[in-house]
Amino acid sequence: MNDFENKIPDRLVLLRKKHQLSQYELAEKLGFSRSLIANYEQGRREPDCKTLLIFASFYNVSVDFLFGRVDSESDIFITDSVASLSDESMGDLQKYIKLLKIRDYYLNKKKKGT
Repeated sequence: MNDFENKIPDRLVLLRKKHQLSQYELAEKLGFSRSLIANYEQGRREPDCKTLLIFASFYNVSVDFLFGRVDSESDIFITDSVASLSDESMGDLQKYIKLLKIRDYYLNKKKKGT
């Protein structure tokens, strides 16, 4: 991989355990063999793009979460929610985000004592 650590195996284990599934149960649900699941979780094999999408969809997380690029499992929910907004609501959301950024700027400035 590039210059980042491969977090996919750890994320796959984390998600499987969070959903209280054994490797056998997960393999059955996804149509994989248990040994393939084990190989992904132990980093002996890397899932291809299609398989990453299968995992992401099954666990309802983003592929970025599987890669370790984001730490929040909920990023996919935010993206899906925003995509369904009307143009008017999208404009309101952008204004609200700007307002929150201004608020955070002043709160951080206050915390730093400047």
